[in-house]
Amino acid sequence: MTTATKRELTAADLAALARESWIDTATAEQFGLYRVSSAEGAALVGRTDREDYAGIVFPAYWPGDPSPKEYFLRRDHPPMEQRSNGTLKPSQKYLAPPGRGNRLLFGPSESESALTDTSLPIVLGEGLKKQIALWRLSQLDGSLPFLACGLTGVWNFKGTIGRATGPDGGRVAIKGVIPDLDRVTWTDRDVFILYDSDAESNPRVSAAREALADELRARGARVILMVLPSLDGLEKTGVDDLLAQWGPERVLAWLHEGQTGAASTEDPEPISLDALEVPSFPTALIPSLWLRHMVEATAQATETPVELPLLLSLAVVATTIQKKFVVEPEPGYSEPLNIWTMVLLDSGNRKSAVLKEITEPLLSFEQQHAIDSSQEVKRAESARHLAEERIKQLRQKAAKADGVDQDSLRHELLEAESTLPDVPKTLRLWGQDVTPEKLGQLMADHGERMALLSDEGGIFEILGGRYSQGVPNLDLFLKAHSGTSYRVDRGSRPSVFMDAPALTIALSPQLAVLKGLAKVPGFRGKGLLARFLYALPHSPLGYRTLDTRPVPADVRGAYHEALHSLLKLPLREDGQPHRLSLSEEAYREWKAFQRHVEDELRGGGTFEYIRDWAGKLSGAVARLAGILHCAEHADGEPHAHTISLPTMEAALALGALLERHALAAFSVMAVDSDLDAAQKVWAWVLRQRHATFKKRDCFQALKGSFPDMLSIRPAFEILVERGYLFPILHERRVGRPSESYRVNHHIAKEWT
Repeated sequence: MTTATKRELTAADLAALARESWIDTATAEQFGLYRVSSAEGAALVGRTDREDYAGIVFPAYWPGDPSPKEYFLRRDHPPMEQRSNGTLKPSQKYLAPPGRGNRLLFGPSESESALTDTSLPIVLGEGLKKQIALWRLSQLDGSLPFLACGLTGVWNFKGTIGRATGPDGGRVAIKGVIPDLDRVTWTDRDVFILYDSDAESNPRVSAAREALADELRARGARVILMVLPSLDGLEKTGVDDLLAQWGPERVLAWLHEGQTGAASTEDPEPISLDALEVPSFPTALIPSLWLRHMVEATAQATETPVELPLLLSLAVVATTIQKKFVVEPEPGYSEPLNIWTMVLLDSGNRKSAVLKEITEPLLSFEQQHAIDSSQEVKRAESARHLAEERIKQLRQKAAKADGVDQDSLRHELLEAESTLPDVPKTLRLWGQDVTPEKLGQLMADHGERMALLSDEGGIFEILGGRYSQGVPNLDLFLKAHSGTSYRVDRGSRPSVFMDAPALTIALSPQLAVLKGLAKVPGFRGKGLLARFLYALPHSPLGYRTLDTRPVPADVRGAYHEALHSLLKLPLREDGQPHRLSLSEEAYREWKAFQRHVEDELRGGGTFEYIRDWAGKLSGAVARLAGILHCAEHADGEPHAHTISLPTMEAALALGALLERHALAAFSVMAVDSDLDAAQKVWAWVLRQRHATFKKRDCFQALKGSFPDMLSIRPAFEILVERGYLFPILHERRVGRPSESYRVNHHIAKEWT
């Protein structure tokens, strides 16, 4: 690392640190903060471009070592990037020297024994200034001594931990939890996690906090998640903001209260037995106002979950642009912009009304096209009729002629047949239940693209073999999702050749349909189910106001106008789709997400049991980014702009929500008898409302469902595994022991 000249912080620097982050002059000096020029800052972090790298250098320490182990640069004037709401935020504000891995951050003068002293709680924050503020707090004589620790980013407890030889012989990075965590004793230690207040609203931050908590719990820590309050005038609250406004005494009391509350309820929150516990989709994620307003208005007008009009409208946008655009996240890799969505809702939820409202622009465009082309179609039909009559007459003459006359008539007949006028097809943008054979012909007749939009799931019966003696027919569907060429030549039907078919699907079947899909031969094994983006919203039936207003005319008009504009956008002059590329910032975020997904595909990772679906997730996010981008530029030329960071952030947030719903969807498909049994046992526990009980008493009450004690064992194993029940250990006695259990304190305390 290049050594920079250490300049003292200016009076303005010190005033800002004290005012904004509760870092006083003495703390800044103890930590060794200093200022660098742009050239020195650039040298420190290994940059050679012309950007401004002047700023403040933050050292990081390790307990027992008085010398800094790392330096980070906080830039005075980082470049700005635009959010989806039009506001600006800094980009690459904090930088580290090149080639450095992620690490834990500590303050100076900490004892090495603090790493192994489990009686000393750890307060873990995110961000350089917040870690310094926490370190200052830890140095005060308060009611809660603790070791201040920090991360440079919400996901930075993970990173590159080594290198290995890849399948092609090249060196590839090994991702995992950073080694610094192994140097700390976590077992039986209280650990506070103090992420910013947006951990309650930002799905990505929330997911990172939960993943960190899970990792530390697995290491034996008692994790205490502190929810930071929102403070007036701040977009989000960090612990340094809290210290600056509340003062140290109040923050220490707040931490002590959190520790005391956690000590009385050390049991973890139980993992739901209901696979449908999933987050809802905030409409604020949609950058385009015309699309967002239509989704919100339709959901309100029909009192349906917002997921239904949201995913259906995204599929409708995809219908308007598929084959016209592809997204190219990086050179040599592109994704088409067709998507498959499935919203699971039972009957009675006004799914048909939503489908009609959202697809109306497609229908009206088809109707207008039919009107506009009617005269051309009539002329073509008339010309073809005349040509067919002439061909008929020529055949009759040729049959009766011989010699030179027959040769001349045969030549004339061949000429007439080869120049037979084509009649333009009536425009079709979408359909519903259709056989694969008919779909192939429809797509071939309409530019190799089509959409299937339905409020039910009848298409699965067709795919499962309703018209093919029970043999699934999936080839066209699978190829039309990925855009690979499709060739079929069956004697009794017209041949179908397509170079890059594009099929969009949006369905809303009942939940019972989903439960049976995984059992259909080939549906999971061939990847059909892995291609859908799932949503399992909570049904509002029984809680609707039944007092609604229709979609406002101006909202519907803007929605129709935007979709018609997208439908009118042309292909490139060479007939190929336009390529949408990512901005540098958008690509960086997408690539980080792609690496996160890759890490979670490993054994024990989030996606271990849905690798087939998650393996397509980063590509699906790229498709969503392309769709949202085209929606933003519906009134212009989407290909004239790169996909921006705010648009990619919206797509990534959707992806984070969709992965939660996919986990639930595949869980529903895999529900087995053991989980059903656990639900029966837990229902008995809830009826009895006893904080402790004997397993034999439960068995006696449920003999009608369980023939013997052996059959009830898997139910108890699941309830223990998910944190509902805990075995009570008894001293060894003569005779067969009676198994007893206690109920999770979080639940039992609500009964008293």
